[in-house]
Amino acid sequence: QMCVVENKMFFSGTDGETGNELWVTDGTVDGTYLVKNIESGPFSSSPHNFEAFSDKLIFNIFMQNGQSNIEPWISDGTETGTFRLKNIGGPHSSSPAEYTQLNNEMYFSARSAQFGRELWKTDGTEEGTVMVKDIFTMGNNAFYGPEELIVFNNKLYFRMMDWLDNIELWVSDGTEEGTLNIKNINPDYQSYPSFLSVYNNKLYFSADDGIFGREVWESDGTESGTQLYLDLNPGVNSGNVKNTFAYNGWLYFIGNNDTINQNWWKTDGNSENVDVILPISSDNINPLSNNYLEVVESNGILYFIAAYENSIGYELYKIEDVNLNSEDIIIPKFTIYPNPVEEILNINSSINIETLEIFSITGQKVHEEKADNLSMRIDLSNLSKGTYILNLIGKDSTYNHKIIKN
Repeated sequence: QMCVVENKMFFSGTDGETGNELWVTDGTVDGTYLVKNIESGPFSSSPHNFEAFSDKLIFNIFMQNGQSNIEPWISDGTETGTFRLKNIGGPHSSSPAEYTQLNNEMYFSARSAQFGRELWKTDGTEEGTVMVKDIFTMGNNAFYGPEELIVFNNKLYFRMMDWLDNIELWVSDGTEEGTLNIKNINPDYQSYPSFLSVYNNKLYFSADDGIFGREVWESDGTESGTQLYLDLNPGVNSGNVKNTFAYNGWLYFIGNNDTINQNWWKTDGNSENVDVILPISSDNINPLSNNYLEVVESNGILYFIAAYENSIGYELYKIEDVNLNSEDIIIPKFTIYPNPVEEILNINSSINIETLEIFSITGQKVHEEKADNLSMRIDLSNLSKGTYILNLIGKDSTYNHKIIKN
């Protein structure tokens, strides 16, 4: 693992004489050296979980003095300035996780023998490494600690289980009294807020309130301002929303409704302005697997893995920041034009299509007809302006296409 701190890069490595230990480099041979041999001899302390903290490095180790002892450490790049912050776990590892800096303190999740896994913070000193609050007040049974720590409006937000087994959204200003459950979104069970992301001065996430299913929620940090943002799959059916993240002026997420299978969507913060990002062609019910949900950005393009076509399986796809709705759709199986359309939509197909359906972006069916030839002219003059989903249903597959009505 590697981590840049100011003009130095810390990394875990071995020179063959020591085990896997903490090293640092400034990019030169003379400036590359072993910081500290934490686990003496050829054995390894295995530094990991690196996070920059002002001009220092916060990290964990696996072993010390021959014992498994995963605790928080800090380093300024010198041997004397590299030390364990605190033995939080006592005889057992505290396994710190989710290092997140807020102002001049680093927050993290850690497990102690007395309180279980709770929210902690450090100012870089042993005496300044303290538990923020005992949220799960039933002894040391808090195995499910703070997760998805994120900074928003100079406070820390996270998901946490309380003493009633409610997994909800919490906020902390770094004090015990200022660490609170924002809202009990699902009073009957657990809303399990996930994929927390800051966008347009609000916090967006996926949650299940027990009424609408797992949909897009938003919060301004107050109880009244924490509310359902979008019911992607209207009613009691879940939109199965996941992977909410902000990028280049848009909020992206994965979800589905009764018409569109799991796909990428985007919104500009107005719940009335939501657009699905469909590929040119898709015949797979669930093209976005949980095993391939990482999104990587490069030069204004988002890359991800998906299986839109059953015949080719999982492949690399990209989303470019362009208006894909302003072009006619031309693919090997279909030619669909003009798009955008004002009155007549022409469809030429090289395969047999049995049924044609058109849905609004909210999932309402607005048009349906049987197809009896390879060329069709569809009168859409009675439709309102907006974005629609065209479904072409064949014997073995359904193909989705996005069209614009002007």
